[in-house]
Amino acid sequence: MSSYTPYVRDGVPGGLLVERDPGPATEASFRALTGSDAEYARWREFYAEVDALAKALAPTLLEPLPSRSEVRDLVGGRTWARFFEQPLGETVVESFADDLVRGVVATDGLIGTFTSLFDAGLAANRCFLYHVIGNGTGEWRVPVGGMGAVTANCSAPPSTRERKC
Repeated sequence: MSSYTPYVRDGVPGGLLVERDPGPATEASFRALTGSDAEYARWREFYAEVDALAKALAPTLLEPLPSRSEVRDLVGGRTWARFFEQPLGETVVESFADDLVRGVVATDGLIGTFTSLFDAGLAANRCFLYHVIGNGTGEWRVPVGGMGAVTANCSAPPSTRERKC
């Protein structure tokens, strides 16, 4: 499962289930929330664009920083405009009709920040991109021993570090 967001709509409790690889359960969950298949279709279209963006950018993370024009060429003009030029909030509002769905999408742009989705400085965009690019799939892997092992190793004196931090 990717996420589960409980809600009460019109006095009826429910929950929006999003599977890691959205399938029939996710589709049914969107239908129960919104009463149609339209929002799920928008979800699939949006995340197909995000998936293509992640696949294009992930390999660049281990290379010298590409220029703006190089990234624009990699991701395409429409995607560039939606994720690099305008605040994430505008993209989310343009893409989805349901506020709960908008909130689920917005989570990846706001976790660990104190910004607005509509911040002109695009902090939410950077946070969103960080969360969705992982390994070109949106999946970040956890190192053996967890992140504590990384920070413990990097905070050790240089002479005792196993690897360069």
